[in-house]
Amino acid sequence: MTVEMPKFFEYMKFIGNLKKVERTGWVRHGVKHPESVAEHMYRMAMIAFALPSDSNLDRDKCMKIALVHDMAESIVGDITPSCGVSKTDKSKMEEDATHHIASFLPGHGAQEVLQLWREYEHQLSPEAMFVKDLDKFEMIFQALEYEKAERRGGDLEEFFVHTLEKHKFSSDIVKGWADQVISVRGSVKDSDWEAGLLDAKKTITSSLPSLPASSAVSPVVTTPSAVLSSSSSPSTTTTSSSLTRQLSPAKKLKVDAGGDSSL
Repeated sequence: MTVEMPKFFEYMKFIGNLKKVERTGWVRHGVKHPESVAEHMYRMAMIAFALPSDSNLDRDKCMKIALVHDMAESIVGDITPSCGVSKTDKSKMEEDATHHIASFLPGHGAQEVLQLWREYEHQLSPEAMFVKDLDKFEMIFQALEYEKAERRGGDLEEFFVHTLEKHKFSSDIVKGWADQVISVRGSVKDSDWEAGLLDAKKTITSSLPSLPASSAVSPVVTTPSAVLSSSSSPSTTTTSSSLTRQLSPAKKLKVDAGGDSSL
């Protein structure tokens, strides 16, 4: 006897898959433990807490947009310019995927998710523009973390160059943060990067028994990695293959599993 899963469980599965989808830019550059799309969106939402009260932006709305803006990647993977997919095809697939995932939500939730996604995709509000800035800022901050934690010696330069040359920040706040990232990148030693994290862990947990290794504080994420045979080989390991075929244009897509939304 086949037991039918509740419709909402399908939504949970698609959202959960975002924890497995690695960001393409990091995979392509051989980062040891590339972050997942879910991790990227979560930190973007948490950054929104830093919005000052006089910003004239709806902080809660910014958080919501951050949490839905890449949810389509659960199905289509992280399509970047290096994948050879047109912006039109990319947008169509991602809208179809977002609509499919949202369709499993009860009540008005589906409509809200779609509205927020479209608002971000077409940059229709100050909040959407702010979140786009967060997307770029979080990316270069993550690049900085990888360079420092993995002692990479500045080999993720293209992420910084692309962001500063191609993206025009609409928010002075986020632009200021981005400028500080560039300053810190050139002045903080790799060996000093983890100091604050390690000191906080030592101080706060000093009275506790030894924690398991999985609890150790580290700026490098430990999401299981999808293995790519080469940077030019397509991988759909973390996508829903049958639905991807329905949503993809006729040509075969060169889509890496997960990754950076700009590179």
